[in-house]
Amino acid sequence: MSTLRRRHWGFKAFIVVGLLLGVGLLAQTISTYIYVSDRLVRQEAQRDSSRRASSLERVVRQAGSNDPVRINDLIEDAVKDWQGQVVWARLVDANGRDRVSEVRNTVSGQVFVSEHPFRAASTRQKPMLVEIAVSMDSISASFASLRRNLIVGVMAAIALLTSLVIIGLRFPNYLRGKQLEAQLEMAHDVQNALLPKSRATGNIRYATECIPAAQVGGDICDVFEVDRGRTAMVVGDVSGKGMAAALVMGLIHGAIHSSAWTGSARDHEDASERLNDLLRRKTTAERFATLFWGYYEPEASVIRYVNAGHLPPLLIRRGEGTDLNVQRLDEGGPLMGILEWGHYEQKEAYVQEGDLLVAFSDGIVEAMNSAEEQFGEDRILKAIGESWNRSPAEIKNAILNQVRAHTGADNAVQDDQTLLVARFEHVSSMRDNMLGHILLEGSPANA
Repeated sequence: MSTLRRRHWGFKAFIVVGLLLGVGLLAQTISTYIYVSDRLVRQEAQRDSSRRASSLERVVRQAGSNDPVRINDLIEDAVKDWQGQVVWARLVDANGRDRVSEVRNTVSGQVFVSEHPFRAASTRQKPMLVEIAVSMDSISASFASLRRNLIVGVMAAIALLTSLVIIGLRFPNYLRGKQLEAQLEMAHDVQNALLPKSRATGNIRYATECIPAAQVGGDICDVFEVDRGRTAMVVGDVSGKGMAAALVMGLIHGAIHSSAWTGSARDHEDASERLNDLLRRKTTAERFATLFWGYYEPEASVIRYVNAGHLPPLLIRRGEGTDLNVQRLDEGGPLMGILEWGHYEQKEAYVQEGDLLVAFSDGIVEAMNSAEEQFGEDRILKAIGESWNRSPAEIKNAILNQVRAHTGADNAVQDDQTLLVARFEHVSSMRDNMLGHILLEGSPANA
């Protein structure tokens, strides 16, 4: 039996025990409330009535009167003194009647009526009873605190039962949520495993960062060695985010690694068209992807790439002083998964020693601050210029720190953020590579 299943049955047992205890508590509290409201109040009313009958008897004896009219006046005076507690008190003949002890409804509310033996000053007087009606409200008032506590206990028991029922009904959803959470954790670990682990390959030192907006994301970033000492570099972005985008990302990642696309320009172009067709057939219309994928060929010191609608990576060379010469690798073809017959063409960019390639997803450049101002490419170039002589990892961190400073460190990531920084070292000095001075075009950007 799995751990989750054991926990499921354990939780069910806990709910059942809790319900039984809650029902028992509710029943006990209600029965105590009924006992207090009925039995104890009656008993207290009986005792109070007996005390008042004894008090009336003492008053009459102290007066030393056997006159019924005088006795009734004394009783009426006592009732006036007990206003709000005793509704009435009167003498009744004791012959041929059973003594009354009961609750009655009157215009003054519920009263407890009881009869008690009554002896006046003369012992020769015929047997009499005094009938006293005690207000039930006045008696109940002395139990108000106890009854209030019992009402709170009843409400607490009902709240406990309601909570347990709600928890029991929602527990299957909670369990499914925990299972999905565990699966997302595994998916997060799998995605992390797909990221490049090495920080140097061939003649390239690089650093990467993928920050998903959710536990898993739809951005692609990979650097790996291919045939003849070449190094492949991939950055992409699947529309949307979360699990659906992550599944499409996994599909693209697998297709890139299983396809023979680095043999020639034609192989690269054909592989791009096949990948476009695969996404178009296997995903919904709203699940498209942008992709920059290429490889660095050290023998010719050139990057051969196809940019399928992705934000142009920046190939940056240090110019005079602090100027940066920037070439945007923006050619190749349309984004993938939309057009039925997408046409793709491999392009080239020549590299010199010390050049920097910076590729990113839209989560970087479109990161917004509180004024809804995007981070933008200019801030990327500024961060690069300020940290040009540092390692790729330090340049990457400088860019991400600027992004966090722009959006606010406490703000959650709104879109997947992916960043690749690669520096080319020990570049071949073949004469043909001098073309790089001419082919690397772009406007200077002051750091």
